[in-house]
Amino acid sequence: MKVKTLLEHLNTNYQPDDEIVVTWYDEQYCVENLSTSAVPKEITEQAWKEISNEAQEILDGHIDFTQTGYEILEMFEEKVAELQKEEND
Repeated sequence: MKVKTLLEHLNTNYQPDDEIVVTWYDEQYCVENLSTSAVPKEITEQAWKEISNEAQEILDGHIDFTQTGYEILEMFEEKVAELQKEEND
């Protein structure tokens, strides 16, 4: 995903003080963890451009498979119930 696309989405759907949960990976993450040293910047840039869409699909698949969204929703529901109970006591 291009940063400009993400920024447009965030600016359209959220206010600056809204709380969201985010994770991302970028070229720098890959470069810092590259097992081969001294790779020219042009090569790492090209490699990142060529794998970033596939990497997004892999990440989306992992999130779906592990039911991360369900776990977050479950945690949220538990906290809502806890806060409602505290308010009623």
